[in-house]
Amino acid sequence: MLQTPPFKGANVFMSRKLVPPEILDALHDALNLNGANVVLCCDPSRTGPDDFHVIASSDHEKFEDLRAKGCQLLGPQCVFSCANEHRSLPKQGCTCCLALDGVNVLASGFKADEKIKIRNLITSMGGVLHTKTSLDVSFVIAKDVIATKYKWALYTLKKPVLTIHWLYQCCKEHHIVPQESFRVLPFSGLMISVTRIPADEQKKIEKLVIENGGQYSGELTKKCTHLICDAPEGDKYKVARNWGYIYIVTGKWFDQSIARRACLNEESFPVQDDSLSSKKIFKGCFASQNSQSNRSGFLQAAPPLVVADSNFTASTCGCRISLVGFEASEMRRLVNIIRRGGSTCYMSFNDRLTHIVVGTPEIEKEVRGFAACGVIHVVRATWLEDCDREKKEIPVLQQHSACDMLLPKGALIGTSGMIQGNFFYYSSEDAL
Repeated sequence: MLQTPPFKGANVFMSRKLVPPEILDALHDALNLNGANVVLCCDPSRTGPDDFHVIASSDHEKFEDLRAKGCQLLGPQCVFSCANEHRSLPKQGCTCCLALDGVNVLASGFKADEKIKIRNLITSMGGVLHTKTSLDVSFVIAKDVIATKYKWALYTLKKPVLTIHWLYQCCKEHHIVPQESFRVLPFSGLMISVTRIPADEQKKIEKLVIENGGQYSGELTKKCTHLICDAPEGDKYKVARNWGYIYIVTGKWFDQSIARRACLNEESFPVQDDSLSSKKIFKGCFASQNSQSNRSGFLQAAPPLVVADSNFTASTCGCRISLVGFEASEMRRLVNIIRRGGSTCYMSFNDRLTHIVVGTPEIEKEVRGFAACGVIHVVRATWLEDCDREKKEIPVLQQHSACDMLLPKGALIGTSGMIQGNFFYYSSEDAL
């Protein structure tokens, strides 16, 4: 039994002005042999569901005019592919080839008008544009590493993120081209500054930043996205902390991002001061709580809940504060105080906190552990309020302490001197 020709019922218009003469005969034969009705002219008025127009390229001067009139456009490569696979001609506006036939592509970081062009480009190769994350996605296109779905593609999908030029090259060559040379560079869209690094090293860093798609700034400006430093000190560090939105990372983030050709997760490269003796105190203090702490994750670094804005009053500038035991309305009020003061509020506990503000006596064991070590200030909300009123960070006095809320009755007997020295009174040397 003879099979129905795949192009039967299709009216294909093909003009010598729209198709290169060297492939005209081959196209004519492919269409005829597969049952199409070939018309050797261009008739823009034919826009029916079974009417097709062959045009060599989207760069042709007649392309936009034909598409605007509603003509279904086919590229020569699309006709040849459909003929070879014995499939019907695609009815989706414009199909130049089948390079991305059935392939799901996710685009991120582009403006609305750019996404329209990307959608047209992907569908012209038979692909499907996705706007939401899905494990069915085969390729991810991003404008830069700031794109919202960049890190998802890198860490969840575990596939390289490509530039839009990869799509153009696929369209040009009519097949999926190798991806390696089309990766989004690790610092694309970033402006990076450094601090406390020798001048000759800064020149090397500047060169590497530019080679890897970023911009380098000798000065820390509000356009900067990242500050590289290996110790929490210096004017740039303090300003970046006050601004709140700049990623402060170590040099390892820079080196490893280049090595892996991807912008790695900044939270994995926090700037820490290894010289603090308090670090040793923490290790001893929480050794007995490791199994419980690992389950709850309270020693893992937590992302900031809020960051300082341009209206901060520097009342608690540089402090790292966690709030526990408050109702939602009271929590919002205290968060605003922290924000005005130029400090960072954390959602969970970690060993880099400077203060824990407590509200009710029903406090988790972890907080009691901090209080017992006397390394982090555990205070009442009145300390925050007094700092906000004085417009400066004030010492943690006895009336601010929340020790009586945390420890059992009698636990402070005979320990007042130790607690007073390490817990109630604050000096600049204590700051983390």
